[in-house]
Amino acid sequence: MEKPVVPSSEKAPVENVQAASTGSKKAEKIQRKKAIENENPHGCIDPDTPNGQKKLLSPQMDKHYSPSAVEKSWYAWWESSGYFQADSASTKPPFIIVLPPPNVTGALHIGLALTVAIEDAMIRWRRMSGYNALWVPGLHYAGITTQAFTMDEQRSNAVNEAFARLHKEGLIYRDYRLVNWDCTLLTSISDPEVEYIDLKEETMLKIPGYAAPVQFGVLISFAYPLEGGLGELIVATTRIETMLGDTAIAVHPEDKSNGGTQFEGMPRFTARVHIIEALKAKGLYKGTKKNEMSLGVCSRSNDVVEPMIKPPQWFVNCDTMAKSALDSVRSKKIEIIPQHYEQEWNRWLENIHDWCVSRQHCWGHRVPAWYVTLEDDHEKILGSDNDRLIVARNESMALLEAQKKYPGRKFELHQDPDVLDTWFSSSIFAFTVLGWPDDMADLRAFYPISVLETGHDVLFFRTAQMVMMGMQFCGDVPFQKVYLHPIVCDARGRKMCKSLGNVLDPLDVINGMAHEGLLKRLREGNLDPCALKIAMGKMKDYPGGIAECGTDVLRFALISYASQSNRINFDINRVVGYRKWCNKLWNAIRFAMGKFGDHYTPPAMWILSMLNKATGKIIACMEAYRFSDATSAIYFWWQYQLCDVFIEAIKPYFFNDPQEFESARTASRDTLWVCLDTGLRLLHPFMPYVTEELWQRLPQPKDSWKQDSIMISEYPSLVEGWTNDNLENEMDIVLDAVNKIRSLKPPTETHERRPAFALCRSQEIIATILRYQSIIVSLTSVSLVKILKENDETPADCTAAVVNKDLSVYLQLKGALTCRS
Repeated sequence: MEKPVVPSSEKAPVENVQAASTGSKKAEKIQRKKAIENENPHGCIDPDTPNGQKKLLSPQMDKHYSPSAVEKSWYAWWESSGYFQADSASTKPPFIIVLPPPNVTGALHIGLALTVAIEDAMIRWRRMSGYNALWVPGLHYAGITTQAFTMDEQRSNAVNEAFARLHKEGLIYRDYRLVNWDCTLLTSISDPEVEYIDLKEETMLKIPGYAAPVQFGVLISFAYPLEGGLGELIVATTRIETMLGDTAIAVHPEDKSNGGTQFEGMPRFTARVHIIEALKAKGLYKGTKKNEMSLGVCSRSNDVVEPMIKPPQWFVNCDTMAKSALDSVRSKKIEIIPQHYEQEWNRWLENIHDWCVSRQHCWGHRVPAWYVTLEDDHEKILGSDNDRLIVARNESMALLEAQKKYPGRKFELHQDPDVLDTWFSSSIFAFTVLGWPDDMADLRAFYPISVLETGHDVLFFRTAQMVMMGMQFCGDVPFQKVYLHPIVCDARGRKMCKSLGNVLDPLDVINGMAHEGLLKRLREGNLDPCALKIAMGKMKDYPGGIAECGTDVLRFALISYASQSNRINFDINRVVGYRKWCNKLWNAIRFAMGKFGDHYTPPAMWILSMLNKATGKIIACMEAYRFSDATSAIYFWWQYQLCDVFIEAIKPYFFNDPQEFESARTASRDTLWVCLDTGLRLLHPFMPYVTEELWQRLPQPKDSWKQDSIMISEYPSLVEGWTNDNLENEMDIVLDAVNKIRSLKPPTETHERRPAFALCRSQEIIATILRYQSIIVSLTSVSLVKILKENDETPADCTAAVVNKDLSVYLQLKGALTCRS
């Protein structure tokens, strides 16, 4: 390969370039407008593509980027071509991610979109980098339908197998114990599902099932009168309604003074109000005072959790498994990213309690346990005797076990009505989707998976339990890395939830939604009147609705937010900003179309040097799971180096016809092709649809070969010899001079081109300005750049700016302002 050259150093005389730049800007605009008008508008409409076939592209590009038009047909073709498939027999290094199981509610929110965007970007990048990439289960384009149903026969059998093995090893047991009871859901919940609200003073909270807010954050004092006129005993409590269950004062059950039955059957906080009224009536109420407290509420229902002893529940003994999970992180078999979450990991697992896995729901995996009721049993209460309990993988096996245990006796089998905590089935998902408990090729090839990507709020719910179960059943950690993404909040930093009315459906951002459509969706939802009123008020944030942004733009915006922090303050205006940037990307390719020839020569050095550095930074960021930094690097290169500098600098070569520009045109054209091809491949993991569309439009050199799709093309890597620090230093000086000249223009500047002057105080600076003179003229829209030496007279009627100690620039304002250096 010949040594690359910079377009501005071609043999085309600088004077000719300047002369062309001084031509009528109006004539140049007319020429461009005429070219646009000659375009056939019907030639910009893509032909209909049969489902699953490669997209048929229009002969001409539309003037504007349209997400819906661009995204059409590509996914069906990728899928039918088998590009998403991984081969268990491949010799390539594996890279595997397991998508979280879908939520039974089916409601989409921005947090789900963030998960899908990050995981898909990782998979696409690794696939392009030569890995045997597998994402389980697969998704269609919007991430709604999964290919693995968590209640299907394979998953149910695996859940029963895991339960039976743990029970056989004594790690699952049934017992009466204090549990967290949710009075709204009427079920027990595990410790991690309890969230605590710190109250500093009296607080009125809305509790599900109660019309009026309930008072918390106070101590209520009342008195027990003592017999014999010995006074009274004053006690204080935060839960006055529980005084009905006080047993420290013994009362004979037949004593007529033992009352309180009028409160029987009342809801908790209704009883609180009536009890206070009764105490006041008897003169036993002694008032309240402020009390700081931590109030436990259910993370799902927001109801106050009641520690209660309910009918026997099923528990998993986590002690031994938790120690193994702790050791896996301490020994670096598992790396947690960001690392500071290791403290939370240690805190949870060092203080772990047995995990209550039974739930009193009507939906879920049934507990695989059956109770035997013998014909001559006097007490036939279901499950009253653990000795009559049989845990088996299915009912047939339970029946055989019962016949062995009670030979010749008549009995009935009744399955435990409880279901398992959803986190139990998800804790074994990483290996059940690969075929466990069967010894399948996929399990051997792809376990352990490469990385678990999830929100930091489920570090214990999902991550720790997956590690414990993976090590228990497969003998190894289920993944090597854990990447914890931030939680998505609204633009004001508030957690997105229905009660605040700030939840966004990602499909509304992708497809766009009118203001009235957003309001209609709220009205048709199942929000309570109070939440609906708040939500309707929040719609004022979207007076014009939400513009169509497309999948690529939403993906890129979300990943750009994913810095290693706790929260994302999601602002739709930032998404719209990237939508505009995507239009700039579109127009960069549109500008290039028709300017490529059939013979390619070595490209220019500066933009390749910047591209090489951007490539190195993006790869380093992806390796370190700094996805936000990766999007910033690719955005900066496309926006500020390729579009704002290089494309603007080479435009004069294409809009002017003199033959002496031919060599500059050739070098610039070739530079542009390499930049666009490489830049699109760099961007593809983040914006798969628009990059596929634009990459397919790029012409190819004769006798060249490329992959059929960008998604299976090679991801760019560093090219030895492209990085040129000296050249970058020169361009830094040039671009500083450009910015200074631009800053000198009056705010009311017309399109008139003015002369500029460069006062150079060293021979090195003189050489640099001469070498890049045409670029400075093009980027600043001046008529010329004249070089002044240190002893030359300072031009009159100019405004000046200092670039550095060796360079100052002047812009002639024709008497508007007079300055001296």
